[in-house]
Amino acid sequence: AKLSQAEEKLAASETAKASSSEAEKLVAEGIKASQRDQELIQVLQEENATRLEEEHRLREELELTKEELTLTQEELKAVEFDTQEIQKKMDDMRQQHREEVNNLKS
Repeated sequence: AKLSQAEEKLAASETAKASSSEAEKLVAEGIKASQRDQELIQVLQEENATRLEEEHRLREELELTKEELTLTQEELKAVEFDTQEIQKKMDDMRQQHREEVNNLKS
C-alpha cells in the first residue's frame, strides 16, 4: 500500500512538474509576445513621428508656396496695369499721328 501511495505521489509530482513546466513555457511565450508587441509599438511610434515631421514640412512648404503665389499674382497685376498704361499711351500716339496726317493732307 505504501508503494502504491508513493507511486501516486510520484505521479502527482510529475503532473505538477509538467503543469509547472507548461506554465513556465506559457509565461516565456507571453514575455516574448510582449517584447514583440513593445518592438512593434516602438516601430509604429517612430513611423508616426516621421509622418508627423513630413506633414509639418509639407505644411511649411505649402505656406511658402501660397506666399509665392500671392507675390506672383501681385506682380502680374502690376504688369497688367503697366501694359494697360502703355497701350493707352500707344492709342493716344496713334490718334495724334492720324490727326497730324489728316492735317497735312488738308
